[in-house]
Amino acid sequence: MRPEDRSAGASTCTRTGTGARTRAGASPYTRTGTGTNTRTRTGVVLLALGLLPFLSMCSASVTPARVVAQAEPAPATADQAWDLFDRILGAHVDAEGRVDYAKLTQQPGELERLYLWLSRNSPETTPEALPRREDQLAYWINAYNALTLISVTRHWPIASVSDLPTPRLLRLASDKAGFFWVNRFTVGGRELSLSEIENGILRQDFDEPRIHFALVCASLGCPRLEARSFRASDLDSRLDGATRHFLSQPRGLQIDKARREISASAIFDWYEGDFVSVPEAEGSVIGWLTAHAPPAQRQALVSARAEGWPLRSLPWDWSLNAAPDDDPRLLPGSQPEGRPGDPRLRVTQSVQPGDT
Repeated sequence: MRPEDRSAGASTCTRTGTGARTRAGASPYTRTGTGTNTRTRTGVVLLALGLLPFLSMCSASVTPARVVAQAEPAPATADQAWDLFDRILGAHVDAEGRVDYAKLTQQPGELERLYLWLSRNSPETTPEALPRREDQLAYWINAYNALTLISVTRHWPIASVSDLPTPRLLRLASDKAGFFWVNRFTVGGRELSLSEIENGILRQDFDEPRIHFALVCASLGCPRLEARSFRASDLDSRLDGATRHFLSQPRGLQIDKARREISASAIFDWYEGDFVSVPEAEGSVIGWLTAHAPPAQRQALVSARAEGWPLRSLPWDWSLNAAPDDDPRLLPGSQPEGRPGDPRLRVTQSVQPGDT
């Protein structure tokens, strides 16, 4: 969730209309300011599109580690894969969604086995294993979150997703292009980036705004990473719960009755079109918030909408969502070179099986 540029303060932009945009419009990965200056955003989008051929040449493929994969077999079924993911999350994620990356990096075996399964199985390659819409949606949410963990552990230690190597030209579009665009993963036999999973598959194919509260981009501005995987059997209630939890947090939604304004996560600015396009939104982000916020906030949102309160965008914290007790000496992002067994990627060098 994933778009770019940590800002020092709330957006100066106010929106009293719908401001809807189509999913084929401005990419959320190319936001360069705190407001919604259309000309600036459009220019950066065009720049990003122009860099796509260059991006294909400098992408780094992250493949499952052969040394780990040969130690134990990959899961045989989707249920086994999600059981494995549950064990990984339960062992390394706390109640606030913070990840013990140091421990996860030292014990990568289970995560690599999960990645091996993801690399071979997807709704396209094994449709019989993921036949329903709910199976497929849960698959892509889990894949995004698992591959995010893979990316951080392969580059550890980092302080932010912006610390990953990014070609100089691509940094003109975003200093996080290395994490979201350049790194590509084998998923069901296809090479995909995190951006392609989110924007090219989840947002394009499922028309489900609540995914934005289930996808976690390894940053403190993101929703909480839950300590269990998503499953088809209770997917709707889980998405509802993730949405309500995020909106109950100050980084998700703030209602200032004294100033008569609403402040919401930048998610609602970056992906505005996703929210206003569904019927319950009635054409506005505040309408969507009213329909999905915890009960304690709804009446204030009803009044805010009726009275035309402005909607402002909160600053995004791109600090890594690492556990507080992770060794702070590992977090400045210095990334010492030449460390034995160093699994970090280079933009110009793919990590092949057996490299880790």
